[in-house]
Amino acid sequence: MKLRTLFSVQPGTLASTLLLWAATAVLLAFAAAPYRAFQLWSFSILFGGLLLYRGRSSLVKAVAYLGFLLIWIDGGIRAFLRTIYGAEPKSTFVLESVANTHTSESFEYFQTLWSDVALWSGIVLALAIAGLFLIRRIPSTPAPRTVSGKAQTALIGFLALVLTVGAALSPWRGHWPIFYWPSWAASVESVRAGWENQTQEHELRRATADAQVTSASKEPRTLLLLVGESTVRDNLSLYGYPRNTTPKLDALTKDPHFATVRPVWSVSSSTLPAFDDMFEFSTSSGPGNLFAFFRSAGYKVTWISNQDDLAIKNRYAAWDDDPEMLNRLSGRSSASLDGNVLPSLEKALNDPAERHLIVVHLIGLHPHYRLRHPSDWTADWAKNDAVETQLKSLDRSSWVIDARSDYDLGIRYQDEILARSLELARASSSGKILDWIYVSDHGQELGDDENRTGHSNTTADGYRVPLLFWLSDRTDVKSWESRPFRTDYLSPTLLALAGIRWKDENASRIFLDPAYVWEKPDIPAVDPELNAVTAREAERRANAAP
Repeated sequence: MKLRTLFSVQPGTLASTLLLWAATAVLLAFAAAPYRAFQLWSFSILFGGLLLYRGRSSLVKAVAYLGFLLIWIDGGIRAFLRTIYGAEPKSTFVLESVANTHTSESFEYFQTLWSDVALWSGIVLALAIAGLFLIRRIPSTPAPRTVSGKAQTALIGFLALVLTVGAALSPWRGHWPIFYWPSWAASVESVRAGWENQTQEHELRRATADAQVTSASKEPRTLLLLVGESTVRDNLSLYGYPRNTTPKLDALTKDPHFATVRPVWSVSSSTLPAFDDMFEFSTSSGPGNLFAFFRSAGYKVTWISNQDDLAIKNRYAAWDDDPEMLNRLSGRSSASLDGNVLPSLEKALNDPAERHLIVVHLIGLHPHYRLRHPSDWTADWAKNDAVETQLKSLDRSSWVIDARSDYDLGIRYQDEILARSLELARASSSGKILDWIYVSDHGQELGDDENRTGHSNTTADGYRVPLLFWLSDRTDVKSWESRPFRTDYLSPTLLALAGIRWKDENASRIFLDPAYVWEKPDIPAVDPELNAVTAREAERRANAAP
């Protein structure tokens, strides 16, 4: 009876409210899995209830509208992240990406995905306009109740029960926007704070390295590791791509010291997690770090970067006492070409240090692609070639096709930089063993699986990366080209190359070791090639078993 006195449900008001609830439910169906979507939707009961409240006034209606608007904005953000990345706002992928992004880069990021941003912003805007129209039509002074008392009581009672349960359960309540987003902001700040306390972390990792390293080769040696950015191996002609994107690297294929490792996967699809995978590992003595191990073994570490990345600088570049961060402009609109690293690289290669690890972090193919090659470069592949024809057959938009062309032209420029870096390395290698290694942190979606370009943790090209070797003291490298590799095996492989032995060394994870064993990485994308390679390796091991 109390419910009947609190609420006045007329057919017109009820219809408008039900329409608002239904529209909210449809949006949230794109934003989350069904159970989570229902949790999110339950928050709208409160604001729909205000519209059915007998004492509603213009102020009450305004509060109801703002409540629905908050839910729609929340749903639009969640739907954007879910449809593009298969992620939710509090996933590690999103938290680390946001924590590692400058304000200017955020704007540039949205420029890259403008069509998807526009889509979900447009949907939220349409809901906001329609919702305002519907709520304004609801009279502030309720008319006499026309919906039957029992029906009204059943409806209001059910909704009140759902709202009460949601408010009482912390995991449920925690997803409501008014609680969720302040908590999300705190999580981002927590990630940033964790990066800031690097001195203690470095001391811990150095202690682990000192406890683990058992011996190190004294031979004069330089290891040059070039880390690419957002580079998909399938877009290198070196890997069979129909466009002539890597002519200078292609010319090296006859060199017995040069290897193109073909089945290679990153185990993460964004930069910072990919770096963690490549350079951090567990040991029985504590958390291990590749650069701490090299420093413990007596190597000089030099870091040269063409990216302005605070987290990577603090976590990894700081192992060089004076890292060269050549790019002073953060964000995707930075036009710092990778040719800028070559003078610093040449200087580092001529350093008299007998044992030297040089890391060059390239900007590679980081979006925007049109900025990753000189502005006067033009493509020399034909219009409507095999690549463009394939994209058109997939009904890709013109901007995706154009972005693909810019991307491939950026690969051509990377070919120049990588070839030149190898020339410099070979010229400096007199009296030393020289190891030149190139790998990319992760890939990109380029229109092959979806009508978009950019980072992707749900499609195969987000993980397919190149791996190239040139080793001055080895001529057996060709035998590795069909051996599959995953980037979280990079650290044990580089330590073995350098002749650094350690207590927890595991030959099955050392790519160059005869005892190497392939294990399929757990990535969220479906990749038929990855499945085929894993099946092939399992069959090969079975046939080799005694």
